[in-house]
Amino acid sequence: MIRVFSLLVALLLVGNINAQSVQMDSVTNKRILVGPVAQSSISDSVWHKENYDKEKLSKKQLKAINTLSENVTVEVYFGTWCSDSRYWVPAFMGVLDKTNLADKIELVAVSRSKKTKETAKLEEIIELVPTFVFWRDGKELGRIVETPKASLVKDMIKILQR
Repeated sequence: MIRVFSLLVALLLVGNINAQSVQMDSVTNKRILVGPVAQSSISDSVWHKENYDKEKLSKKQLKAINTLSENVTVEVYFGTWCSDSRYWVPAFMGVLDKTNLADKIELVAVSRSKKTKETAKLEEIIELVPTFVFWRDGKELGRIVETPKASLVKDMIKILQR
């Protein structure tokens, strides 16, 4: 019985290791995440913890986002090697985790080339990261690219109003 249990645990661990794709960064020669990522894969990082609560959300803004987010999904393309991604992705997650969009987000880590099978399906290429792409009913509403213009929350509401 112990052998069966040990084998099962070993198989689960191998499955989890293979579930998250990692590659070597071409510039720093350090491991980076690539492909679809669960928030839990980055939530323990120092940069995630430091920036998660950076953006504030008023009750009025929360209500606006929740009202405007019907049938909306969000794809986030980012690089674990990128300083802008290390700031804005956790800040974005901190906002989204308080809204109806919390479960409607897909995180995709990219290498410096920004080419993955996930980015290949987009009409517009990803040139800068992070890029937050908002979709409603399969149509792109808009993007926040690299850094927000006004603020993360204000830009998000403006996109959702389309």
